[in-house]
Amino acid sequence: MEWNMVFYISTAIALLPLIVFNVWGSAEVQWWASQKASTASKKTTKGEAPASIA
Repeated sequence: MEWNMVFYISTAIALLPLIVFNVWGSAEVQWWASQKASTASKKTTKGEAPASIA
């Protein structure tokens, strides 16, 4: 009987983030997660360091 309580509590803890995301979450890309066009268009050749490092 005591282990049943442990399993029920563990199940609730595991399902809580799932329920919260389904109610309030979204899968759209955030503004801070996308690359800017200016940095995406810059390409480096082999042996050349990126501008941010140099």
